[in-house]
Amino acid sequence: MNWVGITNENEFYSQHYLAEIFSGDVRGVLEVWAEREAKAREAAKAQGQRDPAWRAPASALNALARDALHEFESLRRPQSPRERLATGRALLRQCLQVFDLPCEPQRQPLPESGDLDLPLLAELRNAQGEPLLWVLEAQALGEGEDFDADPLGLTVHPLQLQSLGEAPIPRSLTGTDAPDWSAPFQVNV
Repeated sequence: MNWVGITNENEFYSQHYLAEIFSGDVRGVLEVWAEREAKAREAAKAQGQRDPAWRAPASALNALARDALHEFESLRRPQSPRERLATGRALLRQCLQVFDLPCEPQRQPLPESGDLDLPLLAELRNAQGEPLLWVLEAQALGEGEDFDADPLGLTVHPLQLQSLGEAPIPRSLTGTDAPDWSAPFQVNV
């Protein structure tokens, strides 16, 4: 399986799992997606349409690639943090749509970490309503932050939270020693 662009952060998964087992675990999902896309292509062709109504995520990402690369390049140009936030969030919204994840930005408080809130873009919950997946927004918005930096090394920017509601910004984010993205996950729960 091709692992370009995928990093096994802190070896969360064993190399054996990734090399030998993972492709078998996801094979069924990939086959369902391929079959669904083939049926959508047939239906589009029968109706004289060029593009299918549904595409597998890999195909949908491929279709977005040119425009997404243009947007990524625009993020490198000098602009205000507010403009960069809006551009980055729009791009992230498109990527989430590819995976049928509703982009519903909100502030997610983390009571275990004091007064820290996180910018939550999307959430997937199980049948009991418990979170299975959080998509958090880590963007290079701070002064001197490099666009290509490790997302976990970026700081949580106050503007990310200001854009999601009127609640006060935690004092921990307004100073020069604002926490980086790895800080919320170092809390003992």
